Amino acid sequence: MLIGKRTYDWVVSQGHGFHHAERETFVVTRQEIPATDNITFYSGDLELLISKLKAKNGKDIFCDGGAQLVHQLMKDGLIDRIVLSIIPIVLGGGIRLFAEGIQVQKLILGETKTFESGLVQLNYLVSK
Repeated sequence: MLIGKRTYDWVVSQGHGFHHAERETFVVTRQEIPATDNITFYSGDLELLISKLKAKNGKDIFCDGGAQLVHQLMKDGLIDRIVLSIIPIVLGGGIRLFAEGIQVQKLILGETKTFESGLVQLNYLVSK
């Protein structure tokens, strides 16, 4: 799993612990921070990290935000699939989902899931 440092800090600050603690996690940051349990704080080259992770046996690489990390991964063509979750709450403001400066990318709708809560997940493949 990949997550940006600001998103990681926000999740941890909510007081419920880190919700993906059982997964091997790379927190992408510019800071040098020692690893803890399954969490590695990574400040190196993202393409190199993705290449190493793809060479391992296992499941997909999962990115849980933030916007800066997703932007860089999209800019470098490192995202194969996007799962958008639509939560039925209107916030009235917030952080952009995608930043300016990435190439137009065609998405191909795959699976959709709906939940009793009203949450809807849209699973898209990124056309290469």
